[in-house]
Amino acid sequence: AYNVCLGDPIEFSDSSIVPSSTVMSYRWWFGDGDSSDLSQPLHTYQKDGTYPVKLRITTAYNCDYDTTGGVTVYPVPVAGFKTDPDQGTIVNPGIQISDLSMGADMVLYDLGDGTFSSMRNLANNYPDSGVFKLSQTAWNIYGCRDTFYKTISIRYLFVFNTPTAFSPNHDGINDVFAPGGIGYGKYSMWIYNRWGELIYQTDEGKGWDGTYAGEPVMTDVYAVRYKVKDFKGRNHYYSATFTLLR
Repeated sequence: AYNVCLGDPIEFSDSSIVPSSTVMSYRWWFGDGDSSDLSQPLHTYQKDGTYPVKLRITTAYNCDYDTTGGVTVYPVPVAGFKTDPDQGTIVNPGIQISDLSMGADMVLYDLGDGTFSSMRNLANNYPDSGVFKLSQTAWNIYGCRDTFYKTISIRYLFVFNTPTAFSPNHDGINDVFAPGGIGYGKYSMWIYNRWGELIYQTDEGKGWDGTYAGEPVMTDVYAVRYKVKDFKGRNHYYSATFTLLR
C-alpha cells in the first residue's frame, strides 16, 4: 500500500516474478479513471481519498497476471495568516499576526528576524527597521504540510523639531524650551546668548527654563545647538535661533 500527500506524485514499480518467461506489457489502473502502460509510471492524484490500484502484466507466452493494491491520499492543510499592520515604524514596531490556516494541526512561524513561534496568534516587536519575510508552515497529523509567505516592513522614522520661541513666565504654557519629535532618545543641547556666551548645556535631554546662574534672562534672541542620537545610534547635528519672550 502507498501513502502520499495530495499533490505529491507516486512512482509505481512492478516487482512481479515470471519464471521461464519475460514481461511483454504492463497495464496499470490507478482507481481514479487514469491508467498507464509504463512499467514504472508516475501518477499524481487530484483528490484525497483511498484508491484501488490494479496491475496487469502480459508475459511472452501471452498469459495475463493481475495484482491489486491500494493508495491512500491524505489531505494537505492550507497555510495562511494576516498581519496588522503590514507596515510598522521603528517607533511602533509591533506587528500582530493572526492565523488563517485551514486543516492544520500544528503551525510554525519564521518571523523573519531570526525568531520562530508555534503560537497560532501572536504579536512581534521588530528590533530594527527593514523588510522582513515571514512564513508559516502548517502540518496535519498525516505529516502533510503547506507554507505561506508574506513580507512586512518596519520604516525608519526620525523627526526632530526645535521651537522658534518660548515664554518662561510660569503660566504653565510653553514655559520650558525643549525640542520635539520622534525616533530619538536623549540629546545634548547648548544655548548661547547674543554675545556667544554659553548659558545652558545638557547631555540628558533636559529642557531649559530660561534662567542663567539661577536668575531669569532677558527677552532676546538666543542661539541653540543640538547633538541628537537616533534609535539606530547615528548622531544628527542642528543649530537654530529662537526668541525668549516674557
